[in-house]
Amino acid sequence: MHYVIIGNSAAGINAAESIRQQDKTGPITMISSENTPAPYFRCLLSYYLAGEIPRKRLFVRSLKW
Repeated sequence: MHYVIIGNSAAGINAAESIRQQDKTGPITMISSENTPAPYFRCLLSYYLAGEIPRKRLFVRSLKW
């Protein structure tokens, strides 16, 4: 089966990881309108813009993921 996940937020990442636990080989496509390849926590964006957290804390997973 080929899986398609709309959005690469924390929920999308959780969905992909859950699918992978059940199906080790099925292709997973994540569709997002974001310009960044790494998924990030949108709720932390204002903290980053205010200089309260470093950029690396924004991301849910690394680019390698």
